[in-house]
Amino acid sequence: MTTQRINNIIIGPGRMYRHTTPNTDLPDESTVEYGADWGGGWERVGLLMRGSGVQMRHSVTMHESKAEEFIMGLKRTPTERQIAFAFTVMEYTPANLKLVFPDSTLVETAAAAGQKAFTDLKIGAGQDNPPYCVGMEAFRQDATGKKQPIRWRVYEASIEPDGETPFAQGGESVIPIVCYALYEDASGHVAQMHYVTADAK
Repeated sequence: MTTQRINNIIIGPGRMYRHTTPNTDLPDESTVEYGADWGGGWERVGLLMRGSGVQMRHSVTMHESKAEEFIMGLKRTPTERQIAFAFTVMEYTPANLKLVFPDSTLVETAAAAGQKAFTDLKIGAGQDNPPYCVGMEAFRQDATGKKQPIRWRVYEASIEPDGETPFAQGGESVIPIVCYALYEDASGHVAQMHYVTADAK
């Protein structure tokens, strides 16, 4: 019993992935090991700042039904639920900025004679915010000590900025990001956890 409890303790880094198509399947658990490229159009978001990790935020608002005759509540019913993954990306790039400024135009210019290569990001003022499928990977150790993946996906997510970007000595210029889960019509679901416990036999 003690060994099983120890194996259920999760300590280790989270990795964030994104896919442009909502409701994209997680990678196959039998062929894609922990730490491997997910493939299938999934892209790593980038290196995450040490100490920030990936935070899974979850909250619920409840309505409590009460009767005049009793001092205790009779029933509690959820009226609002929120699931989000928050993280801080260290790779300050135009592509990562476009994630949090989706109503923008990104144009890359290659180097040429008398022309430096550069990327131009123009941020708009519209309301465009396309949904993504968002994935997260961590690991647990199985009974043999091998790292097995724990994977989450948010079927459909809104990717948004989540704070400030510093430009200062003694620290990185990071991009704080939060991904809010949305209801996904085609599946009727919000999020999924895939918890691998052992290798195939």
